[in-house]
Amino acid sequence: MREAAFIASLTIRGTVFGVDLSAPLFRLPALETAPAAPSGVSLPNPSRHPSPVAPAASAEVAELQRRLLASGDQDVAALMSNESDQLDPLNVASLARWLQAKGHDMDVAEEHIHVHAHWRQSFMPAGHIPEDQIVNELASNKVYLQGNDIQGRTVFVVLAKQQEMGRADETKRFICYTLDNAIAAADPARNELRQFVCLFDLAGLRMKNLDVGALQAVFEVLQQHYPERLGELWFLNAPFIFWGLWRVVSPFIQQATKEKIKFLSGKERDRMRQYIPQDVLPQAYGGAAPMIPIENAVHARLVREGLERARSSPDSDAAEDAPDAEGRLTRAGRCTYKIPCSHRLCFTPAALAPCLHPERVFTIYPPYE
Repeated sequence: MREAAFIASLTIRGTVFGVDLSAPLFRLPALETAPAAPSGVSLPNPSRHPSPVAPAASAEVAELQRRLLASGDQDVAALMSNESDQLDPLNVASLARWLQAKGHDMDVAEEHIHVHAHWRQSFMPAGHIPEDQIVNELASNKVYLQGNDIQGRTVFVVLAKQQEMGRADETKRFICYTLDNAIAAADPARNELRQFVCLFDLAGLRMKNLDVGALQAVFEVLQQHYPERLGELWFLNAPFIFWGLWRVVSPFIQQATKEKIKFLSGKERDRMRQYIPQDVLPQAYGGAAPMIPIENAVHARLVREGLERARSSPDSDAAEDAPDAEGRLTRAGRCTYKIPCSHRLCFTPAALAPCLHPERVFTIYPPYE
C-alpha cells in the first residue's frame, strides 16, 4: 500500500517513565500528483468529479419554474425576467443548479430560492454591485481576473496579503462583485454552469491580514447564494499562521464544497499549468500572462459586449458602438470618456493589454464617480 503524503504535520513528543513517546496531533494531506498524460491524450479534470454540465430543461426544472412563478413573489419574478439587468439571473440552468445543490428536493430548493431572491434584491437592487460601492476594496488590488481554463471556467487570483480588516460590509459586496463577474466571464460553450476557479495565494500573509470574518463570508456567500458555481479553490503558499484561521472556518464549510478545495505546494503547483493556458496563468505561477486587475477585465468585457450588441443590430454602425458600451460602464458605476474603436476584444490577457490602452477604447478619468 502506498504511504500517504502530507504537506504539514504536528507531533507531540515527551518522556513517560523514561520511555520516549510521540503522537501525531494533526496532519494535513497533500494533493496527489497526477501522472503526466501521454502525447495526444487529453488531460483529466483536476477534480475527482467530472465537470458538471447543466442539463436541458427537464420536467423537474419545469415544475420548479412553475411553482416559483405561481408564488407571486416579485423578487423571484424580477430574477426570472429576461429583461432584468441581473448578472446572476434565475434561468433554466440556475434552477437546475439549485435543485442539484439541494439534493433534488423540490421544496427545499424552492424555499432557498425565495430566500436568495429577497437577499439579492435587497443587497444589490441594481442587479449587480456598482464599483462606487467598493472603492476601497478595488484600491487594495487583491483580485485579478485572468481568463478561462481548458474547461471554460473563469480563473481569478486572490492575494490574501492585500486584505485589510475593518470594512466587513464593503468586503462582502466586493465578494459578490467578484463572483458575479467571474460567472459572467465564463465560457458557456465549454462550461454551461459558468463556474470559476480561484487561486487563493496566501504568500506574505501576516497577522493583520488574518480576517476570519472575510473568509467566513466567502464560504457563506458561496454556499447560500452561488450553488454549484465553484469549480476549484486552490490555496497556495499556506504559512503556518493560516492553519489556526482554517481550523476556525473549516467546520462551517459544507462537505461538497470541501471536496473542491485543494492545498497546493511545491511541485504540486505544476498541475496548474496542465489546466490553465499559458496566456491565462500569471507569470508568478509559471505562466506567461500579466496580472489583470478585476476592474480592468470587467470594463473590457462590458465594452466587448456593447460592441457585440451593436454589431448584432442590423441598423447599427461603428459610431453607435461606443455609446452603448459607455452606457454599460456608467451603469456599472464608472465615469467614462468616449473614444470610438472598432477593435474586437477577446477575453485573454494578451488581447486585453492593447484593448485597455487609453487611446484604443476608453479613457477612464476619474476611475470613480
